[in-house]
Amino acid sequence: MKPPILAAKMWFDSGDLRSRALKAMQRAKLAVHPVPVLRASGCYTLSTEAEPLPDAVLSRADAERYAAAINGEAELARAMLAVLAELDAVRGELEQFRSAHSETTGGG
Repeated sequence: MKPPILAAKMWFDSGDLRSRALKAMQRAKLAVHPVPVLRASGCYTLSTEAEPLPDAVLSRADAERYAAAINGEAELARAMLAVLAELDAVRGELEQFRSAHSETTGGG
């Protein structure tokens, strides 16, 4: 049976996953929410600020869906980075085990 870290390498590339997670967090650094548009009844846009904005772009339902998607992507990115941190810790522990094991068995 392959060690867990070698088996995990078959399922994903941790470098690629880390890069994607960081890019997703850059795209959605702050939580956004729908805000009403000034002088446009029933029109909303997305913002990190609670104040009304001047440009009408979306219905409230669409703005809420977009905000949920953006905020969900940021949450997923944070979770992906947490998983990668855990995998890095496991990798470190496996390397320590291998080093200790090779020292006690004479390098083999």
